[in-house]
Amino acid sequence: MENNLYEKEADSINSMQPKKGWTRKKVVVLVVLCLLLGGIIEAGWNYFFTHGRRGETIQDSQRSTVMEGVREKSVLDIISIDTSREMTPAEVYAANVNSTVGITTSVTTNFWGFHTTSAAACSGFILTDDGYIITNHHEIENSDSITVSLYDGTTYEAELVGYDESNDIAVIKVEAEGLTPVVIGDSENLNVGDSVIAIGNPLEELTFSVTSGAVSALDREITLSNSIRMDLIQTDCAINSGNSGGALFNLYGEVVGIVNAK
Repeated sequence: MENNLYEKEADSINSMQPKKGWTRKKVVVLVVLCLLLGGIIEAGWNYFFTHGRRGETIQDSQRSTVMEGVREKSVLDIISIDTSREMTPAEVYAANVNSTVGITTSVTTNFWGFHTTSAAACSGFILTDDGYIITNHHEIENSDSITVSLYDGTTYEAELVGYDESNDIAVIKVEAEGLTPVVIGDSENLNVGDSVIAIGNPLEELTFSVTSGAVSALDREITLSNSIRMDLIQTDCAINSGNSGGALFNLYGEVVGIVNAK
């Protein structure tokens, strides 16, 4: 009897203990996890609410604007021209005089409050049929206006679109179509003694004149008046003020240089 009573009491005591699968430790961990999850949800809601509203306020009161350019892409078509036939200087002139331009610039100078306007003239040549023209940078630097004259007497107002001062090259643009561009050659193929001609406006008034000569030296290093050092093609063509910016042609009618110094 005593044994049976003991066993019944033991069974009743065991029935009062927590089940094996739910220990007190596990219950505590579950409660902690629930508290943490609730805190995370509350923090997320607060962040979304405060920052979302704040973002709307910033967006409304301090809106920033980014400019994005939209334009048609320029396409450069390169056409190969047969220049294997050597021409006479007269033929080179006839083929390229319509590709040569005269350029007149005006510059306003301020001398102690007195404004004076001076004019200058130089040469250039047509690079593309839609109005891009090459000349010297030093000829159009600081110009207030640039006027381009064609061989047939047509004139255009031009604007500077780019330049490389270290190579004394500038690109100007006129609004025109159907112009006659030059043919670009390779100065690396020049030899000392090769015949060349220059077309331009010497003395700023002898428009569309041609001078001829030979290549006297290649890679001649000189220092220009603005202290820029350049390696140039030396020629004995008659070059004067006003020829600057004009093209130097070989006898195949190709541009092999740009006149920029006397």
